[in-house]
Amino acid sequence: INRGGMGVVYEANKLGSEVTVALKMLRHRFIYDTPIQTRFDQEAKLLEGLSHPNIVSLLDHFLAFRTRFLVLDLCDGADLFRVLRVRGPLDEATVRAVLGQVAQGVLYLHQSGVIHRDIKPGNVLVDRSGRVRLADFGLSKLLESEVPEGKAVGTPSYMPPEQFRSASVGPESDWYAIGCLMYEMLTGRILFPAESWNRLFDRKRQSKPSDQWPQLDASRELREMIVGAIQPKMKDRRLDLEKISRWAEDVDWLFAH
Repeated sequence: INRGGMGVVYEANKLGSEVTVALKMLRHRFIYDTPIQTRFDQEAKLLEGLSHPNIVSLLDHFLAFRTRFLVLDLCDGADLFRVLRVRGPLDEATVRAVLGQVAQGVLYLHQSGVIHRDIKPGNVLVDRSGRVRLADFGLSKLLESEVPEGKAVGTPSYMPPEQFRSASVGPESDWYAIGCLMYEMLTGRILFPAESWNRLFDRKRQSKPSDQWPQLDASRELREMIVGAIQPKMKDRRLDLEKISRWAEDVDWLFAH
């Protein structure tokens, strides 16, 4: 049902049960790649310690067929990338309702000492009941064990400048990604389209968000939130996740015909 850089996700049933789950398998070409295996195992370890309605739940993990598997609860809807591709830009009421749920999940992560580091439309799941859940914790970091890894990880279009440099990340790094996500939901366009690594890094660190940029048709409140979230320097960023979390509503109408 999905493919990512490290794994393939299948819809599956446990033998003797009618419960349907998502089964995430580490690709076989990584079975001798220790850093990738460590990252996959880290996702299982992180998810074991997390429990929140707006975060995908880990049901089990195991070794089989010479690789690793995670058993996750299944989202019967779609990720936000697919929703935007089908529906185009979302109205502001829907954006606020989705953002509220995302903010609740991210607040819980940060309070648990976890930075997601890869918030993007493809990692935001929306099920048919309208519940939003954050997925894919393979790049997440525990704050207390923050150690620069020597190379940048993440999705460049949504990464803040410090993540390009493999510098220390913090809650502000997730704020930046949420700002990019907000813009994309409102416009249907990626704020920083993919280009060469160095050119994209230069664009991000040299950008000067203001009332004039980025331009979009939205309330002043949302525009100011985006401008505050995508400031190139961590110390200049601001985003009130507590306030945004109060906007949370189910968005089951996204799947209405």
